[in-house]
Amino acid sequence: MADPEAAGRPGLPAQISDSVAMVWKRYAGRRPTDVETMVNGSRVACVLRDSVHGFDEAMAASGVDDDGKPLPVRTISGYEREAIEAVAKATRQRVVAFVSDHDRGTDVAKEIFILDGPPRRRPSIFLDHRTN
Repeated sequence: MADPEAAGRPGLPAQISDSVAMVWKRYAGRRPTDVETMVNGSRVACVLRDSVHGFDEAMAASGVDDDGKPLPVRTISGYEREAIEAVAKATRQRVVAFVSDHDRGTDVAKEIFILDGPPRRRPSIFLDHRTN
């Protein structure tokens, strides 16, 4: 059953999409052409289109840049750790499981994050915090 509170906040899926796309870009060298994120209770699913070939190539790339300077080491576990951190920060929930599926044939990646609970609401900046 979808969390109506999370589903009613269009900003959360967009924020998660942007965060995951930024992590992807750090590892693949470019953002996916499209990222679609769905939040359903404690499950977050991100579909990244036109992305797998670039990611695979970047992971297999040489460890030096054009000037011969060493590049930061890119690893799948590093990507997973950063993606989990990005989703945890956006949802304000701990990620308890992560499943990743990259399909080279369709050039689509699907990342599933299972949260400890539904995303937490951020308090409104308009709330009156005065005490009487």
